[in-house]
Amino acid sequence: MNNPEPLPQPGPTRLWSPPILVMLIAAFGSAMWAVAESDRNLPALPALITFIVTTIVFIVVLIRQQRLLLEERSQTEVTNERKQADLDLQNSLSQLRATLDSTADGILVVNTSGKIINYNRQFVELWQIPETTLATWQDSKIIEVFLEQVANTEEFLRRVEELYAAPEEESSDIIALKNGRIIERFSQAQRVNGQPVGRVWSFRDITMQQRAHDALRETNDQLEAASARAGEMALKAEMASIAKSRFLANMSHEIRTPMNGVIGMTTLLLQTELTAEQQQFAHLLKSSGESLLSLINDILDFSKIEAQKLVLEKLDFNLRETMEDAVELLAFKAAEKKLELACLIAPEIPAHLRGDALRLRQIFINLAGNAIKFTEAGSVVLRAAFEAADDKTVTIRFSVKDTGIGIPKERQQFLFSSFTQVDGSTTRKFGGTGLGLAISKQLAEMMGGQIGVVSELGHGTEFWFTVMLDKQPSAAAEKPLFPNISVLVVEHSAVHRQSIAQALQLAGCNFAEAENFADAENHILQRAATGEPFSLVLVGQPRGPGDTEFLSRFKTDSRFRGTKFIRLATFGSRANPAELAVAGFAGQLNVPFCFSQLADGFSHALNLKRQDA
Repeated sequence: MNNPEPLPQPGPTRLWSPPILVMLIAAFGSAMWAVAESDRNLPALPALITFIVTTIVFIVVLIRQQRLLLEERSQTEVTNERKQADLDLQNSLSQLRATLDSTADGILVVNTSGKIINYNRQFVELWQIPETTLATWQDSKIIEVFLEQVANTEEFLRRVEELYAAPEEESSDIIALKNGRIIERFSQAQRVNGQPVGRVWSFRDITMQQRAHDALRETNDQLEAASARAGEMALKAEMASIAKSRFLANMSHEIRTPMNGVIGMTTLLLQTELTAEQQQFAHLLKSSGESLLSLINDILDFSKIEAQKLVLEKLDFNLRETMEDAVELLAFKAAEKKLELACLIAPEIPAHLRGDALRLRQIFINLAGNAIKFTEAGSVVLRAAFEAADDKTVTIRFSVKDTGIGIPKERQQFLFSSFTQVDGSTTRKFGGTGLGLAISKQLAEMMGGQIGVVSELGHGTEFWFTVMLDKQPSAAAEKPLFPNISVLVVEHSAVHRQSIAQALQLAGCNFAEAENFADAENHILQRAATGEPFSLVLVGQPRGPGDTEFLSRFKTDSRFRGTKFIRLATFGSRANPAELAVAGFAGQLNVPFCFSQLADGFSHALNLKRQDA
C-alpha cells in the first residue's frame, strides 16, 4: 500500500522582510540626525516630526506585512486540511470497498434517482453483470440483466416497483432462476440522518442449502410416514398382547385348579402303602406337577401385570411373620443342599404394617429361591433394613445375599427382562422360566420401590429391592415376651447365631453365645457357680466326638441342673417327642430360626404362660 505524500507545512512568519528593514534603518537615521541637530542648537521639531512619521509608516507597513503573512499561513493550512480530508475519504472508500468485497453476499446500493452508488465483487459474479452495464451506473440496466435470468419476471419486476414506491419498507424473499439456482433477496432503505436516501439490495446463492432442506424435508416426510406405520403396527401388536394377557389372566383359576388337584392327590397317594418303585414314580409326578404349577403361576402373574389387571391389596400384616413364612417355605430346599438359611430384620423396623403381604412374600421367594438354586455351598441370608420413614409410611430395603456362582457384569443389565437367564445353559441345568426377576421388578415398582443387583462372578450375589409400606395407625408397641430369661446359644454357624440372637433380643432375653460345645460348657458352669444358671440352652447340631459326649451327659450331670436344653434341628434331622425325652431335651426349635416359634417353644420348655396370650 502506497503512503500518501506529506502535505506542505507553513513556514515560520518572516517579520524582518527587506522593505521593513529599509524603513527601520531610515527611521533610525532620522532619529540620529535629529539628535545631531539638537546638539548644534538647531530647532529639533522637524527632526522629531520626521521621526514620528517614519515610525508610523513603519508600524503600518509592519501590520500589513504581518496580515499578509497570516493570510498566507491560513490558506496553506486550509489547503492541507482539504487534502487530508480527501485522503481520509479515499481511505474510507477503500475500506468500505474492501468490506463489501469480503462479505459472502452480493451487495448493490442505489439512490432514490435510480443511480448506482456502490456494489461489490460478489454481486457482479453472482449475477454475471457485464462491464458495459456497470459503466452506465443506472439500476434500470441492472434490472434488465436480472430479468434475463429470473424464472418469474413479472413477479420479480412487480416486487421491485413496490419497494421503490415504498422507500421505508424492508423485504426478504426467494428468487428462482432459469438455470435452477435459488437466490435469497433482502432489501432495506439506506438512511442518512434518519432519512431514506436510497436502497440497499443483498443477494445470496442458497441453492445448496435449499436442496439440502428439500431433501431433509422429504426424508422427514418419509420418516413420519414410516413412524406412523410403525406406530399403527405397534398399537395392533400391543392390543394383541393385551388381549392375550387378558385371556391368560382370566384363565388363571381354570388352569390352576386342576393342577392343584393333581398335586394334592399325588400327596395323598404318597401317604399310602406303596412299593419303592411306586414311591419313586409318585415323587416324580408330584415334583413335575409342582414345577409345572410354578411355571403356570409365573406366566399368569406376568400376564396379569402386562394386562394391568394385577391390583395390590392394602391389608394389615406382620412383616416378621411374612419374611419367616417365606424362609420356612424355602428351608427344605436349603437343607437338601446343606445351605445355611437365615432371616435378619433390623429392630427399628415396625413389625405391624399395611400393604400386600402376599406379593411381598412372592418377591422374597423368587429372589431367595434363585439364590438357593445357584448356590452349591455356604449361605443364603434375607435381610430387612430401615431406609426412611415419615408419619404414615416406612421405606424398607430388603436384600437376599448368597455365596453362589455370581453373575457376570455384562449380563446383569438383562436380568430383569422377561424370559432372561444368566446364560443359555442355566435353563437345562437349573430350570426356570426367566420370569421371576421380571415379575419381582414389576411388583417392587408397583409398591413404590426399586430393584437391583450387586454381584461378582465367583463371589456370590446380592439382590436388593425397596418398597414403601403404610404404618398401622393403631398398632401398639410390642412388649418383650420373656424379660429377664437367660439363654445360651450353642451353634457353629455364625449366620444362625446372628438370627437367633436377634430373636432373643426382641423377646427381651439375656443371652450369651458359644461357637462350640466346649465353650458352652464353660459358660454353663460359670453361671451355675454364681447361683444364677442359664434358664435355657439352645443346642445346635454336634460336629465331633466331643460334642456328642457333651450331649450324652448333660442330662445326668448335676452341675447342669436348673437349666433346660432345647434342640435346634434343621429339616431332615427333626426328632419326635419320645426321642427328645430320651435325649433329655425339653423341646425342639427349627433352624432357620423364626421368632414365631420362639414363644411356644420357650413357654413349653419353661412351663410358662405366654406373655402375648
